[in-house]
Amino acid sequence: MTRGLELDVSFLSGDTSEVNLPEGWVVKERKRSLVEVETNIRTLGQLFRTLTDLKKQLPSPVAAAVENNNTISLLGQPVKANNHDSGDLIPVTPIDQPSSAQHILSKYPASIFDRLIELHLCCCTSWRDPDQFMMTYRQGRLAPGLMYAIFAHSAIHGMMCHPEAFPQPYLVSLGQDCYQLACDWVEFDVITTSTVEALVTMHLYCSFLQQTTNHHFFALAKRHVDYLDVKGWGFRAWLRRIELATTTLEDPCPFVLNKPQQQRQQQSSAYPTPKSDDGFLDQQQMWMYYEIKGWELIQTSASVSSLQSWMDQSTADMDNTPLWQTLRLQTLYLAGILNRYQADMMDVFERDDRWLLDDQVTDYFSVPTQNRIEQGLHRAMLAGYKLIQVVLYSFKINHRCLLPEMMNIISAAVTILYFGHQVTLDEVITQQAEQALVDLVKTFENEKGMLMNPTISSSVLKWKAMVNSFGTSRTF
Repeated sequence: MTRGLELDVSFLSGDTSEVNLPEGWVVKERKRSLVEVETNIRTLGQLFRTLTDLKKQLPSPVAAAVENNNTISLLGQPVKANNHDSGDLIPVTPIDQPSSAQHILSKYPASIFDRLIELHLCCCTSWRDPDQFMMTYRQGRLAPGLMYAIFAHSAIHGMMCHPEAFPQPYLVSLGQDCYQLACDWVEFDVITTSTVEALVTMHLYCSFLQQTTNHHFFALAKRHVDYLDVKGWGFRAWLRRIELATTTLEDPCPFVLNKPQQQRQQQSSAYPTPKSDDGFLDQQQMWMYYEIKGWELIQTSASVSSLQSWMDQSTADMDNTPLWQTLRLQTLYLAGILNRYQADMMDVFERDDRWLLDDQVTDYFSVPTQNRIEQGLHRAMLAGYKLIQVVLYSFKINHRCLLPEMMNIISAAVTILYFGHQVTLDEVITQQAEQALVDLVKTFENEKGMLMNPTISSSVLKWKAMVNSFGTSRTF
C-alpha cells in the first residue's frame, strides 16, 4: 500500500524537550514505530486547534509536505484485495515479522501457539485458506498484530468453549499478554484484510471478557471494510455473522448476502486450495448462510411461521449435516420461538385496558384474557425448556462455541421457566421446569472457564438464587 511521501521527522529523534508539545501531552517510546504521543484531546474542536498550532511549529519541508494534496491518498480509492467474486478462500498476505516481544511469550510452552492458530482456523474464520495461513505463520511471516490477536482470543476461547482440549492454567495470563501485544502491533492505519481480521478478533476477545472497547474495534473494522474491495462471499458472511451475534450496532454491514449456489463453477486460483472438495465448501457456506438468517430472524422477532419455514428450508438444503451444525441451527430456532412467544404474551398484557384503568389488579389470571395468557405462557415455557435441553446437550458433546453469544436468550428461558414454575398448576410442567433449571445451574457451575465471563458468572448466580427459592415458594 502506498503510504505517500516520507516526511523528515528527525527533529523528534533528539531531545524531546525541544519540541513544544501542548499541555498534557507526553512523548512515549513506541515498540514498532518512531514515537508515540499520549494526548488529552477530547473533542474534534480541540483536535483541530491543536493540529493547527502544531503545524506552525513544523520545519519547512514537513509543513510543505502536509500541505501537498498528493500525499493524501490513503482513503481516496478502494483498496484492492486479492480475492475472487465467488466464495473462494482469501489468502493471508505474508510480511516479515520482527523478533521483538518474544521474551514476553517465552514464559509459555512453544507448543501452545500452533494449537491456538489451529483453533482460530477451525472455529473463528471460514474465509482463509487454512494451509496457506498455517504455512505463513510457521514461516514467521504472519502480521504480528494479527498473530497476537489470534493468540489472545484463542486462549480465552479455548478455555471457555473447549476446556477438554485447553485445560492449561496459564491461558488467562497468555491472553492478557497477547492482547496487549496486539494493541501495540496492529497497524490500525493499514487497510488490509489482515488488519480487519485482527480488529474483529480483538473485538471477540473483549466480548468474551466484557470489556467496553469491544465495539470500538468492530466499528473500526467496518470502516476498513468500506475501503476494501472484498467480494469474497466467505469474508462478508464471516463479518455479518459476528456483527449479528456480538454487537448491537445500528449501522449494519453494507453488503447483502445472497444464498450460495450448491454447485459452483471451478475457479482458477493462484493460491493453494484446501484439501476439502467443493462439495464440502458448498455445504459450509450453506450452513453459514442459514445461521446468519437465523440470527436475523431472532433480531427482528420474526413470526413462528417464518422461523419454521427457515428451519424446514435449511433441513432440505443440507444433507448429512454434522451434529454440531444441526444443534446450532436448532438453538437459534428455539431462541427465535421463545422470543416470539414472549413478545406475544406481553402483547396480551399491554392490550388489556384493565391494567391501565385499575392499579389494584393483583391476580394476573382473573382478567378476561386468561386463556390467551396461559396459552402464551405454556408455549414460552415449552420453548424455554427445549432450549435449555439443547444447551445441556451442547455441553455433553463439547460444543460450547455458540453459548457465550446466547446468554441473554438463555437467561430469558430461565426467567420464563421460573415465572411459570411459580404460577402454573400443572405439576408435570412444574417438575420439568424445576429439573431443567437445576441441571442448567449445576452444569454452568462446573464450567470454570465459562465463569470467567462476567455476564455468565452473574447470570449463573441469579439462576442459582431462583433455584434455591423453589423449596419455600413452590405451590400447586
